[in-house]
Amino acid sequence: TSQSYLPKDNSKDFASDESILDWLRQFASKEEDDNTFLRGFLGRMLFSGDEVNKSVNVLSGGEKVRVMLSK
Repeated sequence: TSQSYLPKDNSKDFASDESILDWLRQFASKEEDDNTFLRGFLGRMLFSGDEVNKSVNVLSGGEKVRVMLSK
């Protein structure tokens, strides 16, 4: 197991206009930097279809937590 930190105020992490897919891509390793892999992972976090193209600055609080957990 590993320890992680999930901040209560994550607004500064979601201040950009990039999509969820692009936001997550910045944390992906070379092996994981593939649209199919990232979309599959986001699908497991309940983001399906065109939701992965949604801008991160318009996400609800719960969606932001799910995206942070995907990181």
